[in-house]
Amino acid sequence: MAWELGERLLHHQGPLFASVAAIISLSTSYTNRLRRVIEIAVGVALGVGLGDLLVGVIGRGAWQLGLTVLIAMTIALFLDGGPLIVNQAALQAVFVVALPPPSGGYVGRWLDAALGGVVALVVAFVAPADPRPLLRRDIADLVHTVADALHMAAAADREGDAEAAHQALETARSTERGLESWRSSVQAAQEITRLSPLRRSGAREAAAHARAVEPIDHAVRNLRVALRRLVAVIEAEPPPADTRDPLATMLDRLAGALYTIPGALRDPDGEGGRRLRSALTDAAELLDPDAVAGRGLSATVVVAQLRSAVIDLFSLAGVDRAAAQARLPPRA
Repeated sequence: MAWELGERLLHHQGPLFASVAAIISLSTSYTNRLRRVIEIAVGVALGVGLGDLLVGVIGRGAWQLGLTVLIAMTIALFLDGGPLIVNQAALQAVFVVALPPPSGGYVGRWLDAALGGVVALVVAFVAPADPRPLLRRDIADLVHTVADALHMAAAADREGDAEAAHQALETARSTERGLESWRSSVQAAQEITRLSPLRRSGAREAAAHARAVEPIDHAVRNLRVALRRLVAVIEAEPPPADTRDPLATMLDRLAGALYTIPGALRDPDGEGGRRLRSALTDAAELLDPDAVAGRGLSATVVVAQLRSAVIDLFSLAGVDRAAAQARLPPRA
């Protein structure tokens, strides 16, 4: 489409950069699409303009090509440009120096890229990507990683293995990238559902994810603190081998509750929300600080962090903070 419009509207022969700009703008990642289109236009303009200027002064050749690319990338970085600006500036500088001018002139090449960006925006609004698959994938990856860390920690506590507990902590710490990826997906989903009437069907789910960002972020941070203190608990005094380990049971039960979060975000007012409330209630009933009183202050802190995480997660199922606290065993 961009190629054909370039030929018919701009009367350019072979408007390659109209197609290139459209393809880059409609790449697999749909986040910040408007910004990408603007970055492409700025990068093309910078590379073409600078390349044209330098060719007139220093001519064409191998060293001229390297110098032009270096200057174009330096200026793009100085302007605090994103990767697309830098890449496009360098790429256009290469073409200007290495190839003869196109039939439409260097300005014609810039117009081709601008047209491709406009086409990409039109396509993005008229036939946008469905944001829900990426939202669901990202939140599932996140909660599964956290749940795996809790299961690992529970096994480490039962075995009195401080090294395994530390590995569980490292697994939990690795979720920061997953959190950032999910936040980006949420922002993109909100953009799509807000700007495109054809994707309003996903607005409810996107809104549920947006509301969940803060409580899940808080819960994950509380769980990291809990696992860090668990290492200290095991190092100080492993649990007796002949008794049931309530701390490990708490960790396992909460890990199981995490698996219901993706369903709750799909259907917060229906079965998904009900299952999350039920799973969190079962986990909350076990979080009694008195159950670990014999293992020292650090064990009590672990339980306190688990309680805080559960209170945060209850909000995903429509339970306010006071009601969530009421489902926890009272403190001594």
